Amino acid sequence: KDLNVLSALLHIWSDLLRSLTTLVEAIVILTEPSFVSGKVDGVCALIVCSIITLTALAAIISWIKELQLHIEGDIVTNKESMTEYSSLSQSENDDKDTIHISI
Repeated sequence: KDLNVLSALLHIWSDLLRSLTTLVEAIVILTEPSFVSGKVDGVCALIVCSIITLTALAAIISWIKELQLHIEGDIVTNKESMTEYSSLSQSENDDKDTIHISI
């Protein structure tokens, strides 16, 4: 999953949702003059905010999982690097302790 694409899609989703609720608000206010426009706008804003919050929480969970994988990958990579470095250092030290005699 590409988190940048997910973020962009969430942004587009929130813009689309707000535009659609604005359209629905306009239709409701024009067809039902008894509704107070401020209340209709408030209800629609709460609906949009709730949906955006839920999708944002899903995105945050994805980001946290990706971060955990990244951190675990760094830890594994660092352990492997240290193991390789340790074995190389040991073999270099072994070569230093060995005396080679040629005849």
